[in-house]
Amino acid sequence: MDWKKQTISLMLAGCMTASVLPAAFAVEAQAETPVPVSEAVTAQPEVTAPKAAHEPENAPVSVQAAQPDSPAEAQMQAGTPVARGTCGKNVTWTLDAKGVLTISGTGKMEVEPDEYSPVEWSDYADQIKSVVIKPGVTSIVNSAFSVCVNLTSVTIPNSVTSIGDSAFSTCEKLKSITIPNSVTSIGTYAFTGCSSLASLNIPNGVTTIGDCVFWDCKSLTGITIPSSVTSIGVHLFSGCTNMQSVAVDPQNRFYCSENGILFNKKKTELIYYPGNKAGAYTIPNSVKTVRDEAFQGCSKLTSITVPDSVTSLGESAFWGCTKLKSAKLGTGITEVKDHTFYSCETLEGVSIPKGVTSIGESAFSFCGKLKNITLPDALTTIGVSAFESCGSLTSVTIPKSVKSIYPFAFSGCDGIKTIYFCGDVPEIPEDESDEGYSDSERGSFAASGEGSGAPFDGVTATGFYPQGNRTWTESARERFGGDITWKTWIPGSAKKPVSQIFSDVPANAWYVNAVQYAYDNNIMAGTGGKFMPNGTMTRAMVVQTLYNISGKPAVSGKPGFSDIKTTDWYCKAVLWAEQNKVAAGSNGKFNPNGLVTREQFAQFLYNYAGSPKVSGALRGFADTASVSGWAKKALTWANQKGVVSGKPSGGKLYLDPKGKATRAEAAAMLMKYKTM
Repeated sequence: MDWKKQTISLMLAGCMTASVLPAAFAVEAQAETPVPVSEAVTAQPEVTAPKAAHEPENAPVSVQAAQPDSPAEAQMQAGTPVARGTCGKNVTWTLDAKGVLTISGTGKMEVEPDEYSPVEWSDYADQIKSVVIKPGVTSIVNSAFSVCVNLTSVTIPNSVTSIGDSAFSTCEKLKSITIPNSVTSIGTYAFTGCSSLASLNIPNGVTTIGDCVFWDCKSLTGITIPSSVTSIGVHLFSGCTNMQSVAVDPQNRFYCSENGILFNKKKTELIYYPGNKAGAYTIPNSVKTVRDEAFQGCSKLTSITVPDSVTSLGESAFWGCTKLKSAKLGTGITEVKDHTFYSCETLEGVSIPKGVTSIGESAFSFCGKLKNITLPDALTTIGVSAFESCGSLTSVTIPKSVKSIYPFAFSGCDGIKTIYFCGDVPEIPEDESDEGYSDSERGSFAASGEGSGAPFDGVTATGFYPQGNRTWTESARERFGGDITWKTWIPGSAKKPVSQIFSDVPANAWYVNAVQYAYDNNIMAGTGGKFMPNGTMTRAMVVQTLYNISGKPAVSGKPGFSDIKTTDWYCKAVLWAEQNKVAAGSNGKFNPNGLVTREQFAQFLYNYAGSPKVSGALRGFADTASVSGWAKKALTWANQKGVVSGKPSGGKLYLDPKGKATRAEAAAMLMKYKTM
């Protein structure tokens, strides 16, 4: 057949005309080429070089038109085929010089060898400007027109019943499309990345809309879900930043909308919140589940309230809500999932419920304005890059419940100056979460490979771990990375070291942990920026501290002391102490400004503890004989409980019972009592 191919080449080059080709030869030549030709060949085109022997017989025929010599000739060549081929048993395609792709025939579009192989015209994707599908074609194959970046118009006939996965993905210039009523399903990613698509109808007859169908369709402002739809995939409108409203036909039995927000019919699941809706929003109390990415890219959302009814808040739920300033999560939430608040640049505060046990990967990454975060006592796991690059955080307290802190958890939080650990040293598991995430999703430190992968890479701070906790070895501390100066402390709920609060409390003072504990737990406070650690406790101060420890319960009545006024700052504390037999007066007076000795303070504390039974005697102190008779039980109890241990001097221990009880000593005894 070589002579026949040579003859065809000569004909198409202009050496022969179509009219001189014998009919029998034309039939034989068509039989030789398995790719159907749907248009007549004009007089002037020439074909490319014949296919090499290794090319498949059904590869598309590529046709190149000669340069026209006149406007008339150019007009004649406008419909000249550039390429043609097959895309199904009875379906053919032709691409002309105008960029019009015409698909004709009957039945399904198909590709070989499987449904995700490239379509034959994919090599010409950037030349396609218009698609015309002729009646008789029943489906649009997967990725049929994907990355046809210059496609502006599409004609779909009523014979088409399905639109395949990624069928029109990344058709950036496609502004509108009319889907016929015959279509019943729209595949996943069908219109993903059609950034100019502003108008699209979903006909009544469509039952299934796949995952991510309209992902990143930034020009889409509204859409209506017809009554026929029974299934809507996930991430349907993610990245549709100009979407204002989603409407649902009231007759739909599976979905509904309220104020343009998409829900399931019973309103127990919030599916999608339009990306262009502005202001604050409170999720209805009927909602139990918020879908993944439900609020993603809502750049005008300013605050969100999640009710207690919600038990599942989806991954990436608020990703990229750049104007979101506050978030209140209900008590039903037990997990903050991956990327929940990722890149919420203006988020300043979020209330994490007490029942939350895990914070997922990059949950708060790049929340640069986040100033305070209180981690709940139920928390066990802090995920990879959970708070990465939250530069406004100044302090973080890790509850004793936390067992695992993953790499990069607080990397790049260069504002953190204090880190408080309340329990055993958490483990630092290996980061196995790389798969499936882009560099931007994984965070700057994690993606770039910078740092050691330690939780506090890039942080310069003072780290506090529990005093006497043997799990905090030197090697264990080093694994947390950063430039951390480590110190011990007594766990409380510290927000700031007392050495930075009170000018008269040095960071290396023997009593600093005790003052920290008393301050953190609202037992004692200072005045004018000073704690006055060497000042002597007064009777009013003592009863006030014990009243504070009790939680300041409500009291009624008036104190029975002539020297206590209802306007005195310690009035309620004195009344409470009197009613609970913690303190008594003398001769009808309380003497609130009387200075308290060490044995008197022990007696106050013994009374507060309920005057428990005491056995044994005071031993081991050089000055036991100087203890007042009435104070012996109290001091014996306090010594046995470790609340009072004595003062060393000259190789001996002294109780110093008549010595004045300083505020520093009082803080130490109160801390020991509360933690014994």
